[in-house]
Amino acid sequence: MKYRHLVWITIASLLFAVLATTKQASATVTLTTAQLQGTQLRVDGSGAIHNAGIQVDGILMGQSDNQGRFSIRRSGFSSATCIITVFDGTDPVRVTLAGCTPSATPTPLPGPSAPAPLAPANGAQLIEPFGLS
Repeated sequence: MKYRHLVWITIASLLFAVLATTKQASATVTLTTAQLQGTQLRVDGSGAIHNAGIQVDGILMGQSDNQGRFSIRRSGFSSATCIITVFDGTDPVRVTLAGCTPSATPTPLPGPSAPAPLAPANGAQLIEPFGLS
């Protein structure tokens, strides 16, 4: 009887752990502030994975607390597009920064030209030996 009771407690504990982990992993980040004033970046949000590293455009800039809230302040930040991606390890969230003006889009540089076809010079012959087997 004690063995059966222990088995049920173990199963219930494992089920609880799986459900708790699933809920946390499916959290959706909500941004309450995303702004750029000069070169001062400010990003505030909630709903991140608990105690997760928070990345902005692929750079680790902060960490969420045990309730999934975070606050990031960074000086010397710039964004040509005024759009950032915030990532907590689940789904990335893209947001346009308030107070930011996109810089002029530079004219793309011309790509490489098509290669010239390979052919013998005028009047020359090209002979390729081959064997029959």
